[in-house]
Amino acid sequence: MNMRCAFCLLAPLLVISYLYAQWSDWFSRIELQTVWKRPLISDPIDLVKKDPIEWVVPKEDLIIKEGEADLALSLNLYTIPEIPSKPYQFDLRIKVRAQGRVTGGEWQDRLIRDKHFTTDEPFSKEGTAYWSSYGQGRLEYGLGRVRLVAEEELRIIIDILVQDDYFRWAMPRLKLVGKYDIAKPGPTMIFRGILREGGYWTSICLVIMLAWFSWPLKLSL
Repeated sequence: MNMRCAFCLLAPLLVISYLYAQWSDWFSRIELQTVWKRPLISDPIDLVKKDPIEWVVPKEDLIIKEGEADLALSLNLYTIPEIPSKPYQFDLRIKVRAQGRVTGGEWQDRLIRDKHFTTDEPFSKEGTAYWSSYGQGRLEYGLGRVRLVAEEELRIIIDILVQDDYFRWAMPRLKLVGKYDIAKPGPTMIFRGILREGGYWTSICLVIMLAWFSWPLKLSL
């Protein structure tokens, strides 16, 4: 009986706590602290003009100060009539440069080159291994990976080698997001998942059990 009383006291408190966390957007604030949920997005860029496109990344907005970040071209999916299976099937050809420097210093190359990122021309045939994704009305093509160094300012330069007005109405933007290895979620991500998803189902189970435990009490009354 004592166990039942303790459960009947604690279960409503847990359910109320979960509902309050949802109502106060506590879970959302926790999610926004993760680097892959806080991408930096440039203003719309013009892929038709001949001049280089330069994006100076706001240093104060970088949630990750040092490490690696993925650079992508983000497009409005709904304004693109057709999507070729391979990026190199577009006419567009660009060259990507990522450069960093401390205040007053010289610009240093910050574009990562390894066995996965072998070229600075992502729409060439050598760039077919780069990722592409779509969802929530956006289509994204990977442009490369960038190394972030603490206390450095970062700029991204896009040289247009072959112009293409196919994306003219797709509101192309550059997107930079902290590297995230989905194969290594880590204890922090697992804990967040348990809090959000596990809390929902736990609350439902607790309500059902409360109803079950109160059923004999109603009969006795």
